[in-house]
Amino acid sequence: MDIKDLRREIDDIDSQIISLFLQRMAISAKVAEYKKGKNLPILVPDREQEKLQDVTGKVSGELAGYVRMLYCVILPLSRAWQHRLGSNTLPFSRLKKQVEMLYQDSVSPDPNEVV
Repeated sequence: MDIKDLRREIDDIDSQIISLFLQRMAISAKVAEYKKGKNLPILVPDREQEKLQDVTGKVSGELAGYVRMLYCVILPLSRAWQHRLGSNTLPFSRLKKQVEMLYQDSVSPDPNEVV
């Protein structure tokens, strides 16, 4: 197996991740509609902490922390989408800047950082 084969496998998995993400966001839209109808807040910190513990607990070893970080992005994206459906794009704009800064830090690491 060469690098092209490995990249092709990653591309296939990425397609699945995108499909699942879109499904998750569609359900998130239904949650937003429900919350709006019941006059409930979009952010429910206890639920998010519960979710972070749940997903982290499903992964053993070193990758548990990475799964937690993944959901630390997914959950705010879900919230931002719910806000947007309510005509408030501010959370997405703020989140986008934060994620882009995080990404830039990851591709341009501090040369003095110990990894």
